[in-house]
Amino acid sequence: MHGYLGNYYLKFQGSSKFDLTLNVKHNENRNDGTFPLVASVEDALSKPFKVNQNTLTTMVDNLFNTSLSANYAGDAFNFTSQSAYQSNYRYYDKPIDSDFSPIDGISLINNYGKDWNKIEVLTQEFKFSSPSSSDSKFKWIGGVYGFYQKNPVKQGLSFGEDAEMVGSVPGLGILSVNKGKSFGLAAFGQASYAITDELMATAGLRYDYEHKKQGVYGEMSMPGEEQPIVEQKDTSATASFKALSPKVSLAYLFVPDHSLYATYSRGFRAGGLTQIGSDRTAKPLVAYKPEYGNNIEVGSKNTFLISA
Repeated sequence: MHGYLGNYYLKFQGSSKFDLTLNVKHNENRNDGTFPLVASVEDALSKPFKVNQNTLTTMVDNLFNTSLSANYAGDAFNFTSQSAYQSNYRYYDKPIDSDFSPIDGISLINNYGKDWNKIEVLTQEFKFSSPSSSDSKFKWIGGVYGFYQKNPVKQGLSFGEDAEMVGSVPGLGILSVNKGKSFGLAAFGQASYAITDELMATAGLRYDYEHKKQGVYGEMSMPGEEQPIVEQKDTSATASFKALSPKVSLAYLFVPDHSLYATYSRGFRAGGLTQIGSDRTAKPLVAYKPEYGNNIEVGSKNTFLISA
């Protein structure tokens, strides 16, 4: 295995109150390892140092991240803008063993060019907050956030000479295509107020909206047949999700450096659409529900053994 990493950082200090920061990272890995996948947990535990494969390959892993941050610290408010782009392009340069055994059963193929198996994400956040130098009892923060994600996946399964040992036919090929796109918007705000010198109350609210689109296509190539059989026509579906996520907190500083607090918050994770896979009995483009979590936390924050 070998790789190349880079991390580049550039900062522009426009004034005592304003600065820009550009950060670029890349990580290019080439893994010629054995990829020791096994069929079950029992096999991994009973034979921990034995690898059964009939095809070897190189995993190509190209990661690229860049971000631009703008910060302003004013007398009335602070402002931050965070822009980011991420790209993850990973594939095997040759088919890789997919039956985890020395037989020529199943091989997985995902090297279809840069238009496939490359995840790209764009994010943007604008945030305003009360100045940190302010001695006001009232503190606040608010902003908006957005993202766009593109995830085109194309994978093939090829059955070799020993396909009958895995319940298939030699020469059979299965192709699965999933084209995913999504975007989301969010608005958030939080305010804290010092009721007394010892008691602090905080309340916040976040609104999320996400829209997802999933396209699928599947075909099967039979041995000796020139034209593939279309199992799943090229079609797509969409789904949208939204949620309000509140937060309330109360903190009491009963002595210096020792406090008690109680917090309630509600979390949200958007749902999605199922993809097409090697199991053709599983129906694609079925929307699944989002996840919600109600969190209650009670605790104490303390500082010990700090000398003057």
